[in-house]
Amino acid sequence: MKGGSSGMQSEFKRLRRQMTSFCTIITGAIFLLMTAFCLKFSEDSLRESQRQSFLRDVNSLISHLESQADLSEQWMARMEGEGRLRLFLYDNSAPLMHNRLPGHGGEDMEALAEQAAFVARTEYGLDIFEPLNTLLTRSVTFSIKNEAGKDFYAAAAVFPRRGGSLSMAALYPLDGLESRISDQRRGFALMGLAGLAALGVFAWIFSGRMLRPIAESQKSQAQFVASASHELRSPLTVMLSNLSALDLAEPGEQQRFKDSILSEGKRMSRLIDDMLSLASADSQALSLHMGPAEPDTLALELYDRFLVKAGERGIKLQLSLPEGAMKPKNCDGERISQSLEVLLDNALSYTPQGGRVLLSVEELSGGKCRFIVRDNGPGVPKEERERIFQRFYRAEHSRTDKEHFGLGLCIAREIVRLHRGSLWVQEAPGGGAEFHLVI
Repeated sequence: MKGGSSGMQSEFKRLRRQMTSFCTIITGAIFLLMTAFCLKFSEDSLRESQRQSFLRDVNSLISHLESQADLSEQWMARMEGEGRLRLFLYDNSAPLMHNRLPGHGGEDMEALAEQAAFVARTEYGLDIFEPLNTLLTRSVTFSIKNEAGKDFYAAAAVFPRRGGSLSMAALYPLDGLESRISDQRRGFALMGLAGLAALGVFAWIFSGRMLRPIAESQKSQAQFVASASHELRSPLTVMLSNLSALDLAEPGEQQRFKDSILSEGKRMSRLIDDMLSLASADSQALSLHMGPAEPDTLALELYDRFLVKAGERGIKLQLSLPEGAMKPKNCDGERISQSLEVLLDNALSYTPQGGRVLLSVEELSGGKCRFIVRDNGPGVPKEERERIFQRFYRAEHSRTDKEHFGLGLCIAREIVRLHRGSLWVQEAPGGGAEFHLVI
């Protein structure tokens, strides 16, 4: 079984890895698409904000040039002081001295201003070096690139004046915008990687939790098969041994071997019936035939049925019923009796000779009723009170007979669960075990 268990664990690990990969890929793709959409929206917003800022500066510049007859170097220096606009002004096509001031951009920027003038003339029909035949200012804005491939916003304008015209080429470097966009892309990339890592961790944990019940069920089934095989092997071995001895036995001794074979056959039949009941419960095929049943009548019938068996074992069986007749309960009377039989049989098995077992029933609020089976045997240690409801679990150190297989309490709890009731064990007053069955 170790090899089989190891194989199942390996298979579940492989399935968990596949589920993690699948979940991470699907959710990661959706996450990355959303991240890319947000990044594009953010970049577009940044570009539009930068464009609007450029247009405001250009409009402010044009308004000032239209209203001022004389231009001061201080004003032009202030316009360029923020490091955004680079101005190139021409008076009747002659460049002003301002164009060649130190720090103004050098020959590269001057060549770019000439490129802006060329684009304005060829693409927009505005020649800033030709006088206007109108009294209205003309201006255009557009985008250009320098020889290095860097982007600029550009504006060209011509202002009619007496005796000629004043023209302008303005350049707006986008280095800061591209730097912010690059930083933003790196930030989004890091966020995407962190998100993918978080999704992978979440998928690993989530798939583990999803598979855990299945793995536990597989493990439980494997343990069930192993335990069932062990339990079936014991009576089968006895039967085969008795059959072998039967052929060699004297006629007077043959009946003893036959009785042993019959007893072990019945024991094997009970085990098979119990396993079939559990298999039906696992497959949700354990049927219930609901109908009215009187709890006190069920308890009385069980008392009569077990009274002789208790007497044979030297155990005093007692019954406690309410004074008045109890209301019928909608349940499967046969299945509830089956559960109570398990509890009584267990109580008789664990109670030593000279002990006592009490079966009682009482009505509870809300239309429920409670059966109690109490004994004064060794009791159930606190750490074992849930384990005794597991399949094939038996407290061998305290059992007085070997007729049980450790399936009865499990079957009883399944029946009670199907009735949406509860079954538990606690310490009895004065020592011993006390089982409560509530439906």
